[in-house]
Amino acid sequence: MVRFWYGLGGQIGEVIVEQIAKFNASQDEIFVEGVFQQSYNGVQEKFQAALVGGDVPEIVQIEIHGTPKFASAGALTPLEPFYTNDPEFNAEDLVPAGLLNQRWEGQVYAMPINRSTPVLYYNKVLFREAGLDPEQPPTTWAEFRAAAQKIAQLKTAEGEEVYGFLAGPSWWYFESMVWSNGGEIMNADLTDLTFAEGGAEPLQLWTDMIHQDKTRA
Repeated sequence: MVRFWYGLGGQIGEVIVEQIAKFNASQDEIFVEGVFQQSYNGVQEKFQAALVGGDVPEIVQIEIHGTPKFASAGALTPLEPFYTNDPEFNAEDLVPAGLLNQRWEGQVYAMPINRSTPVLYYNKVLFREAGLDPEQPPTTWAEFRAAAQKIAQLKTAEGEEVYGFLAGPSWWYFESMVWSNGGEIMNADLTDLTFAEGGAEPLQLWTDMIHQDKTRA
């Protein structure tokens, strides 16, 4: 039996369950037992405890930032020996960018199972009320800021203020802004933090939107 710990619920979790069932039904040599661990953090906490206890699952789903952590500690096994000479496995099918976070010291320790992408949602109704074209959303940070300023001039039916932008409380969005501004969070050797150069401008943008424009919550 192969134990597989994963932390994705909802629709993606349902897909994982379906894939496990499909694999188990396709043959009778290996049985995969999927164990849902509630969240990415839940998986890592349980995996860390299992490492201490000495009884770890054969396969574990780890959020990409955890791969170097566990690989550097010797908790993961390099994957190349399992697929290098497998004629049914075509490494070229994998998207190169999807493997960037799966390596440690040149070796692949994980395979991408899914990839999340930050998405900016905008309210077409508020766009129309602010005199903006809802079919032409902002494509630059300058346009984004200008649109937020116009939306922030609106009032609700009850006379309450309307914010032009609400950011989720996650470092993930800051990472995205640093990269979109040509910066990197760390250097290639992962030995030094380098986000200041690429992150100063977007942080200043957020600061100005909060304190000058009053458009961001």
